[in-house]
Amino acid sequence: MPKYIFSLIVDDEPGVMQRVVSIFSRRAVNISRISVGPSEISERTARIILSFEAEPRKAKFMRNLLSRLISVKKITQLKSDDAVIRELVIIKLKNHHENILEQIKQLTRDSNVALVNYVKGYAIEISGPSVEIDHILNHIDQKYVTEIVRSGIIALKK
Repeated sequence: MPKYIFSLIVDDEPGVMQRVVSIFSRRAVNISRISVGPSEISERTARIILSFEAEPRKAKFMRNLLSRLISVKKITQLKSDDAVIRELVIIKLKNHHENILEQIKQLTRDSNVALVNYVKGYAIEISGPSVEIDHILNHIDQKYVTEIVRSGIIALKK
């Protein structure tokens, strides 16, 4: 099933997120990732980036329903070839394990992912495309990991 990414500019007010999400839940469409932050348009607007899988006809239907919400000011569909799409992951490690740090450094050297920051023996922060983060997480020895936290995606049209 195709993956879709929508970028919405919405009024920054209580209840907007619930109305957006309910459109998906009522139609049994799962939102796989979602992030919300301030918009560059004004202090009273926010940007919601959400991704989901659906058949093309259903995705078009979802877009039409979202556009009917009064609080939604603009919807842009982003495609991976014409957008910069990133995600953040923080990996909490057990004690002081140099092994895992070296393993992650090697994996990030071989990919388009940045090892952003780490506090020796505690946590590692990685940012980059979701596919490459998935690749790194699949190759990390889980015995050194106590917790993994992933953000929603953020995306910007090129």
